[in-house]
Parts: sequence; C-alpha cells; structure tokens
Amino acid sequence: MTRHLRVSLSSRKTQLITTMLVFAVIGTASMLTSRAATPTASLEAEEVAPTGCAERIVDSSASGAGGARAVRFGTGPGCSPDNPGETTFTLASIPDTQVETSSSSGAQRFNNRLQWLANNKASLNLKYAWQVGDLTDWDDETHSHYVRASNGLQILEQAGVPYGLTVGNHDTAAVCYGGSACPNVDVPREFRTITTWHQYFPPSRFAGLTTMCSEFAQFNDRLMASAPSGMATSNHNHPQFIKNRCASQNTTDNGYRTFTAGGLKWLLINYEMWPRSAVQEWMKTVLERHLDHNAILFTHMHLGGSGNIPTDFGGYGSPQGAPSAVQNNVVRAYPNVRFTFSGHTGTAACATFTGVNGNQIYSYLDNRREGSPPPNHVRLMTIDVPGRTATSQLYVPQSGQTLTQGSNCNVSNVTWVQ
Repeated sequence: MTRHLRVSLSSRKTQLITTMLVFAVIGTASMLTSRAATPTASLEAEEVAPTGCAERIVDSSASGAGGARAVRFGTGPGCSPDNPGETTFTLASIPDTQVETSSSSGAQRFNNRLQWLANNKASLNLKYAWQVGDLTDWDDETHSHYVRASNGLQILEQAGVPYGLTVGNHDTAAVCYGGSACPNVDVPREFRTITTWHQYFPPSRFAGLTTMCSEFAQFNDRLMASAPSGMATSNHNHPQFIKNRCASQNTTDNGYRTFTAGGLKWLLINYEMWPRSAVQEWMKTVLERHLDHNAILFTHMHLGGSGNIPTDFGGYGSPQGAPSAVQNNVVRAYPNVRFTFSGHTGTAACATFTGVNGNQIYSYLDNRREGSPPPNHVRLMTIDVPGRTATSQLYVPQSGQTLTQGSNCNVSNVTWVQ
C-alpha cells in the first residue's frame, strides 16, 4: 500500500516480552525478546518423522544434536501430484495484508483467508498462491507482525498449498514504528535491507525456490555488466552491492519456482520493488531459460491504480526500476510472459498489454481496502486451458461475498505456451 514516507520519531515503551514462536514449517523453535540486541532464530532438530505433505530437509542453520534435520511442508511423498488429465485449476493472489498482521484482531482476517484457501484446496484445484508484498506494516522489538504472518502462513504449509512471497516497502528496514520512514537513516539504502524478513522467511522455508543470490555467480559477468554507467560499486543500486549482500545472506526477495498445472508448465517469478538493473538482468536469464513455460511475475509495485504502468520509482527505489522500465526491458520483451500481479497503490485494476512478440500480457492490481470490517479478499483466478480463458473474482472469505470492483477482469482467447 502507498504511504508517504515521512520522518516520525515515536517513543516506545520498553517492556520485556518473551514470545515463543514455533515454526511448524521447519520444525523450528526460537525465542524472541524485546531487548535492544537483535534476536536470532535457530532451527531445532525435528525428532518426529514427518507425515503427509512434508519431508525432511538439510538446513545448515538448524541447531541441536541433529543439527541438519528440519521439516519442510509442501513437498514429499504425501503430496498429490499434478493430474495430467486435468484442464482447469485455480491460482490465488493475496493483496497487501499489513493492516491485518499489525494487530491480533487483524490477524484473524489474515488467518481466515488462508484457512478458507486450505479448506477449499481440492474444490478449487488450487495450484499456487502468492502475496504481493507489504505482508507486514513495520518491524518492532518482538517482530510481532512477522510472528502473526509466519504463524498464519503455516495454515497453507500444513495443508500442502505451495505459496510465494515478495517484499513490499513496509517489509524493509526503511519503515519503522507506525509505518513511517525510519528517522535518521538512508531510506533508499535501508529499503534494500530485509534482515527480519530473512529471519522468518529464509529460502529453506519454500519448496522448489531458486533465488537470485544462489545464481549470481553463474551469471556474474552478465549481471555485473548491467551496472549503470559511472556508478560507484558501494552504491546500493550497483550489482557489486547486491553480490556482496548475496555472499553474506541468501535471501528470498528475488526468486523463481516452476510447477505444472492443466497440462502446462508454469514459471512464477517474484522480484523486488522497483528492481535494480542487475535484478532485471537476472529476471531476463530466468525467462530465457524457461521459454517453454507460461510465466507469471509478481512484485509489490507494477500496475498503477488506473490500469496504467507508472514511470516513477517512488523516490527511494532504483531509478532504473520504474514499472515502465521493467515493462519494456523485461515484461514485454519475452514471448512466454502471460501474467503480472502487484499491489501497493489504488484498490483494484486490470489491463492487457501486447509484448514485442505479439503475446498478450494480462496484468492485475490488488491492494488492501477499507470497510467495516475491512474485507480479507483474495483474487481467485480460474484457468481453463482448452477453453483458453482466465476468469477471476475478488472473493471475501469472511463474508462469502465477491467485490464488484476488480472482479470482472476476465480474458479469453488466451494463447498458452505449450
């Protein structure tokens, strides 16, 4: 969601709060406190054999006697394979949820949406879900917003619903208490810092995810060559800065995964808000390597509130990462791009664009909405492969209603990548 960044000094009451957070997704138990020191999370050894849609994984961050043992949900022998004979399935796009995870009462709406998706996984033939950023509103000493989000997302994990996340501006170190810009910091630089995000959503939590960091060395020459002319290597927009960060921490702010549904191959890419030049270049390598996949791109900011492609970068993103630049440099440049999803601004919108290869690109915007109570909507997109249609609705699980604005974004005569 858009919120003007302003310097705001907020006094905080210091209180000792000890919260036990159990990560069922990876068999993790970590103690978080509100002391000034930055808490760390560890993965405890999982002693019980996993059942259902789960499997043991090797995770070097696990602690305890059996340090390498952890459990990941969403993969394993108990998962249902894709039915090669199916032709219709559903994808779910979750809008900005910062006002939900910022309070205990809001978290009820957050969890209700996820539980509804889990309960209706079979009837929807739900293949994938993702959230378009601003998962949280800001970070605090107890990481309470992240705790609520992490606990809620376990609902999908335990139901075997694969999902993806992307980082919004409120999920970064640039935003502090109250949702305002952190005082006395370099906002554009801290906008690329996601320490707490990584603590709760490391790569090991997501089945089948390949991150940009894990591939930087493979495409080093190409990514480094994308540096803007004359830019210092210490600049946070320079590829060297990204490379150094990747060397110290493999993060999920830029990543991709593949899956099959409806007899087709699918590629799902999440990328950072107002992406830097090296990130765009990496995205291009991913699309080039998956030309036989129908590509879906999701990020926090791409489609504008009126269905336009904005030309600005918010004043604190990458100057090279305005949506219009990404649209021309990446989205429209490849014949396998079919869909884009984003949030951050406006309420709901949809638009169709034509790629340079003649392919149609269907773009969707879904942001949070006001209401009493505020709706916990989710875009449900039903893909009918032989019918060549993609129909969607903004469904509100807590009321069973469908929102009028943004629900009639149906497309037909879609040409799929076979």
